Amino acid sequence: MKKLRAIDKFNKKVSECLIVLEKTDSEQISISPSQDAWSLSELYDHIMRVARTYQIPNFKKALLH
Repeated sequence: MKKLRAIDKFNKKVSECLIVLEKTDSEQISISPSQDAWSLSELYDHIMRVARTYQIPNFKKALLH
């Protein structure tokens, strides 16, 4: 039961992030606050790549054990 709650919480957070992203203007998403900082689109891209490559597979492994 705890495993299902963890998955539900994870899915809820993903949905919340997508809602914020969908409500944000595409030009605003692409603006970098400074030369040394990522834009919102770069940040989301990084988060999704890391999640797909490392976090989600490790999360699934942890839930199966």
